[in-house]
Amino acid sequence: MGKSHGESSNSLPFQLHSNHENMKTHPFPSSRLLPTAGLLSILALSPQLGNAATDIPTTPTGDGLYHNELGTAYDFFDSTSASIGVSYYFAGTSDTVNQNTGYLQFALGSLPSGVEYESITLNLHITNNYYHDDSTSAGYVRHRTNSSTANGLASQRLEGDVQVAEIKDVPNGWLSIDVTSEVMNDLTAGYSHAAFSLNYNTAGYFRNSGFTITSADAGSNAPYLRFTPATGPTPEVALENYLVAADVPSDQRGAFDDPDKDGVVNLLEFALGLPPMAHSTLPVAANQSGVLSLTYTRAQQAYVNYSVKASSDLGTGDPWTESGVSQGTPDEAGVTTASIPVSESPRFLRIEASLIP
Repeated sequence: MGKSHGESSNSLPFQLHSNHENMKTHPFPSSRLLPTAGLLSILALSPQLGNAATDIPTTPTGDGLYHNELGTAYDFFDSTSASIGVSYYFAGTSDTVNQNTGYLQFALGSLPSGVEYESITLNLHITNNYYHDDSTSAGYVRHRTNSSTANGLASQRLEGDVQVAEIKDVPNGWLSIDVTSEVMNDLTAGYSHAAFSLNYNTAGYFRNSGFTITSADAGSNAPYLRFTPATGPTPEVALENYLVAADVPSDQRGAFDDPDKDGVVNLLEFALGLPPMAHSTLPVAANQSGVLSLTYTRAQQAYVNYSVKASSDLGTGDPWTESGVSQGTPDEAGVTTASIPVSESPRFLRIEASLIP
């Protein structure tokens, strides 16, 4: 098991209207908005959660190398090259030691909350690796256990303290390293970034060893973390489980049923984390300083697509659109605030929720 850390015909909307000072909430039964065919198209979908991996690459400033020459002042940090060449050269005297150390940082803030991951891998595009003899290696990849100070800039030079891979006889191309445990610890600790260092091997005498990877500045093949979700129930099964757990009668568990007769159908109850067998209060918009905002909870991000759209006339002549709407960023609990500037003319906001296909 893994570890934790539309107007479309298959969506469930409700609308919020603002005429700059007054706002009204208009929840509509789905049967008035959705054709039967749309309802069926949702229920026919059956994707697996494990099929959609999330890749987070480094940025041009999120990877780079530090060059150090002992006994000289020729030290610098480089985050603009298309490659990162980790190396160590020692010819027997202190003034002939050249060292290159690589650094990587990956932003974790875009990951959805409440998702379990089957695996997390660090992926490096190797273009070269070499070493002195068979008893040694080209270098190492290390994870930094405490990345609480990481800010996304490799120039911080945050050294790793846990080895996750030894580079030796690695074919050129992609190398995938399992870092599930290490990055899960970062997520559990609430760190904003995962940090790694690429270290040379100093073993032996008259050493000449190292390895090279492609950096984000190359425009492709940048280092990335891949987050593969654990295979879980399909969105339809997750909805069913939610309704069963809430003691919804078996004949009232359809996505568009409303067993508690509060005007909020089961799918919307599920999407917003509301009780399907008790009266639910929908989110209410706020209009302050010329901005209409709507705060709601994305309670099922692993199973539901969420979108907030706007129209000036409930879609009669002005189609519902995301254009101009700031969707907001969910916090760890999924609480999200969408917003749009408003003027004297009426403005409507609508949440659309649909099961992930």
